[in-house]
Amino acid sequence: MESTDIHRTLGKGRIKQICENYGLTVEDEKIIDEILLWWKHLPGKPNERIEVALEIIKDNPRYKQIIKALLIICFEFAKIKRQKGGKK
Repeated sequence: MESTDIHRTLGKGRIKQICENYGLTVEDEKIIDEILLWWKHLPGKPNERIEVALEIIKDNPRYKQIIKALLIICFEFAKIKRQKGGKK
């Protein structure tokens, strides 16, 4: 799988832990990876990122947990980047 800044910054282990904290399956974790990869190709386009995520998870019964996990992943990524003095 192609890597993203979020994957490189948080690490696969931390992303997996966040997913587990929200009761997500391995398949859900793959969906989150897919969403993050799509987002990598949509820099500066928050509306498009939301649309992509919603389209990918629309039929998933755990869509609320996926959204919550994505938010935590993004918050942690932003916090680390801010602490390191970087953008995003």
